[in-house]
Amino acid sequence: MQNVLGQSKPSKYQKIFFWLILSALSTFFAEVISGSFIFPFTTVWGWIAVIPLYGLHLLVIGHFVLRGRPKLWLLFIGGIIFGLYEAYITKVLWIPSWGEPMVSMGGVAVIETMVLVLWWHPILSFILPMLTAEYLLTGSSEIYYELPGKFRKAIAKRPILIPALFFLWAGMLHGGASPSPMHSLASSASVFGFLGLLAYIWKSKIQGSDFSFRSLMPSKKEMWILAIPLALIYIIMGIFIRPEILPGITGHIIIISLYIGAFLLFSRGLKRSRRPRVSRKPGPRYTWKDAFIFAGIFTISSALWSLTGLGVLILIISWFPGIWLGLNMLGWSVKKIL
Repeated sequence: MQNVLGQSKPSKYQKIFFWLILSALSTFFAEVISGSFIFPFTTVWGWIAVIPLYGLHLLVIGHFVLRGRPKLWLLFIGGIIFGLYEAYITKVLWIPSWGEPMVSMGGVAVIETMVLVLWWHPILSFILPMLTAEYLLTGSSEIYYELPGKFRKAIAKRPILIPALFFLWAGMLHGGASPSPMHSLASSASVFGFLGLLAYIWKSKIQGSDFSFRSLMPSKKEMWILAIPLALIYIIMGIFIRPEILPGITGHIIIISLYIGAFLLFSRGLKRSRRPRVSRKPGPRYTWKDAFIFAGIFTISSALWSLTGLGVLILIISWFPGIWLGLNMLGWSVKKIL
């Protein structure tokens, strides 16, 4: 059988390996960059909890998005659903694990909820890993061509500068959360070593770049199989992680209302995105040399900023343009869907 690009369909094992790459990328962008967990690929907790948490969310929600065209507004709303796990799993949307909330309303941490649900998880946990994996590791570029034209033109004009600035900023956050330069360097080496190995095996040994991103995502049957361990994560981690933080009835009502609103928008968005699947030619590609440059920028930035102790300040300063971006994307997405 042929996929949308006219290529052979991947085997079950090829798809599972690609799912591992997606899970690793989501973990890197969400947990490693923020400094929340800088050694996810070399610790038991990373493999039994963190990587499955991110990977299963991305794969299950991504399955629905890829039923039609992966419109940016649909990806964003899917990312909101992703980010809401910070309520019933980590309880961070009620009481952050790093301290008291900046502003609390009805038992919900307002600023932290906007940061995580409208910016961090939609962009870094969901959209960016999928975009990166498709753009660099497959033969399609559907998500890339759903990005705003101005952004694509900027990337085309400055293919090195924009990612370099991103990794410079990411290194600042990562380094600021690292206990020492040695921790920073060790984390960077383990993360980029692991991601580089996965990419090498995928591109050189499996030759997975011949497949389209759509063909590598879970089928309907596979999605329901993956939904079972995801549900178990919610049950087990929901019970055992910070159960004393659960709020009163008002806090639950607010979070449940956010879930209902996000699911309603997502459902309507799915109907609007179900148009004929469009094959896209790959956009401009980066080389291994470029990857080493970006990894080097991140590593050096992280090591230097670990000496300053200002990473938390940089992260908090980043919250507010992030909230502004998230609110604007929410308004734009609602307008497109409704």
